[in-house]
Amino acid sequence: MDRFVYGNEFKRSVRFSFQNVQNFILLDVKMEGILPTHFIFDTGSEYTVILKRELAYLLNMDYFKSIPLYGSDLTSVVYAFISRNANLNIDDKLLIRSNVLVLEEDFIHLDEMLGMQIDGILGANIFNRYVLHLNNKKKYIEFIKSDYFSPPKGFVELPIEIHKGKPYLVTNIGLNGEQKQTLKFLIDSGSAIPLLLYNNTSQHIDLPETVIPGNLGIGLGGQLEGFMGKVDELEIGPYSFSNLITSFQDFEIDSTQQLYLNRNGLIGNALLSRFDIYIDYTKEKLYIRANKDFDKKFRIDKSGLVLVATGENFNNIVVHRVLKGSPADLAGVRVGDELHKFNRWPAYFFDIHSVSYKLSGKEGRNIKLSLRRGDEKKVKVQFKLKSLFD
Repeated sequence: MDRFVYGNEFKRSVRFSFQNVQNFILLDVKMEGILPTHFIFDTGSEYTVILKRELAYLLNMDYFKSIPLYGSDLTSVVYAFISRNANLNIDDKLLIRSNVLVLEEDFIHLDEMLGMQIDGILGANIFNRYVLHLNNKKKYIEFIKSDYFSPPKGFVELPIEIHKGKPYLVTNIGLNGEQKQTLKFLIDSGSAIPLLLYNNTSQHIDLPETVIPGNLGIGLGGQLEGFMGKVDELEIGPYSFSNLITSFQDFEIDSTQQLYLNRNGLIGNALLSRFDIYIDYTKEKLYIRANKDFDKKFRIDKSGLVLVATGENFNNIVVHRVLKGSPADLAGVRVGDELHKFNRWPAYFFDIHSVSYKLSGKEGRNIKLSLRRGDEKKVKVQFKLKSLFD
């Protein structure tokens, strides 16, 4: 796809406020100067993508030439149209005209996972000519012109590789008590998990002894399936994370796909949010400094439930998956159950984010659910949160 981007210029830098929703960075973007939308800010996407074709149709956007895109598993193929000269007004501060991709069909369904309308992905073709500053504590993104950027004091400088507009970090990781290995990771603000490893990309990547089957998130091809476990240690410059919750994706790849993949895994926003970050795309440098969240424990579900939000206003919370042998499974929760009450409070008091947050709370905490099950009367269940890695 041809790259064509320009915008109303700023002298030195411009800042945009963002929301952090379940570890996704959301920016307000006004499309074609008319329609307010939410876009995920994604350093791991080469292109800017409109997820809903009906929006392009509604706004009379020109689009043509269907092109194939590989899903995150490199086997699923989805199709998108190229739309030329789309107008994107970011946070009412920067107007950009850019080529974008319009998905033929929304395979991702981020709306259901986040419980709010998600309309697009803001990719690297918009911002990789700038120095990118991502401040997770103050919740702003800054585009800085290279001529006005000086390496910030108090930050650690690390070399990175920029390939097709995306940043990659080579660093060390400890697995299964063995000697640390050097692997290559995509720096991916569009992924909500801490760390993902692709099992087939290195002989040194083996599943930990204790793993659970898991939903690893959502990619272009849809839901990503794999396993979750822990790695001994991940180094990022002088910083390190021990016993880090990690996702493992296992798929068969041939030599051509290996070249396309070009990495052993990704570092997602659940981990990136522990830092104040500058990415200098031109000079291929990363600058990081730990923020106050650095030592916080990573929250992970202790119920065994995967939930989605449905309905016109995403106010119906429905069980999408139940992990076999988990507390929710043993208590009798079933796929398709709809939340009626949570700990005796009506479900409409909660959104999917707040329920998921509570289900990742302290081990031993008591959870009481009232559920609607098809045409049957309401079902009540009770269980205690428990680590799924024991």
